[in-house]
Amino acid sequence: MNRKELEEEVTELFTLPLKYDDYGQIIWDSNNQMVADIRAWGMLQYREQGDKIQDCLGQMLVDAFNEKYYKEVSYVKDKI
Repeated sequence: MNRKELEEEVTELFTLPLKYDDYGQIIWDSNNQMVADIRAWGMLQYREQGDKIQDCLGQMLVDAFNEKYYKEVSYVKDKI
């Protein structure tokens, strides 16, 4: 499979939009299926704002994924 085919598979497996749970540091899809577990604490535990940095990272990943997906879906819908 090429990258585009894999991306299509991912968007078929998970219901978007994704959301970040800052309590468990987990990214979930809209059906509450786990997508990813954010695990950067080993490096961040020594930072003054390590917990906030970890949560920010999780939210940034969700925002980037959702933005990419919705841009592509909007583009495709505009072409139909």
